[in-house]
Amino acid sequence: MPIVLSALDPKQVASATQFEVLLGDPDARRLLIMSGIAVPEFWTNHDEETSQQEIVVRLGTHVAHLEPGAVTNLGLASIENDETNFAFRVDSGQLEHDTASGELVLRVQAAILGEETWLHRFSYQIVAHVRRARAQISGVIGVPADIRDMTHLSEGMLDAAFEITANRVERGGVPGGFAFDKLIPVATGSPTAVRRGNDGMQFVEYAIDGCPFAVPMVVEVKPVGPGWPGSIGCGQVAGARPVTLTGLAPDASGVDFSVSRFQPVR
Repeated sequence: MPIVLSALDPKQVASATQFEVLLGDPDARRLLIMSGIAVPEFWTNHDEETSQQEIVVRLGTHVAHLEPGAVTNLGLASIENDETNFAFRVDSGQLEHDTASGELVLRVQAAILGEETWLHRFSYQIVAHVRRARAQISGVIGVPADIRDMTHLSEGMLDAAFEITANRVERGGVPGGFAFDKLIPVATGSPTAVRRGNDGMQFVEYAIDGCPFAVPMVVEVKPVGPGWPGSIGCGQVAGARPVTLTGLAPDASGVDFSVSRFQPVR
């Protein structure tokens, strides 16, 4: 079984950094430079037979396409041996694209020899040309005209009228008490346009860009600020809940909401 490390966890990959250069329009190629110090803690206690191990570093960066010719450099960063014959190797570093999730993955073949011998850490640097996925959630917010006229709002006023977030879900609670879901924002969105529908309904189009891949997300839309009457709410009426984006499906549309008045309890 390979040792699997995540660049999003500093205990598994220290000093993970990246630098990105846009090579043209937003959907064009990008030059991506990534580096870090992987912490596999690969151990052996044999000074006659070499131990080999595959180490997989999930880089936490998602793209739509990885172009051929990526350059990968590896180096020993921290090793240990108990005064016996020894050997250390980190070679055959290969950058791969996980097409299911869109994540970039570094695959390394490592080998060590010696009693009480550790490969604690190795460094990596990667230079690659990629194309970013848009990673967008979009939909409409239905607003009855008798609640608020949205068509005459300026761009700034429209943007201030809603709080739109994509949230990962974290299960919370206290021992012996009730469990609950806590929503942690991972991306924010904004209205993009307003159009009139039938029967006095208005539809505010929105988009959330830069959403992470492979993370189940719950979209929340809240009417905020002045201009709204009291006793209203906004709930999801169409689309997936939660939404999970992948490299094969980087966009989710039709995640729709509707603003309505609370019905009095009789």
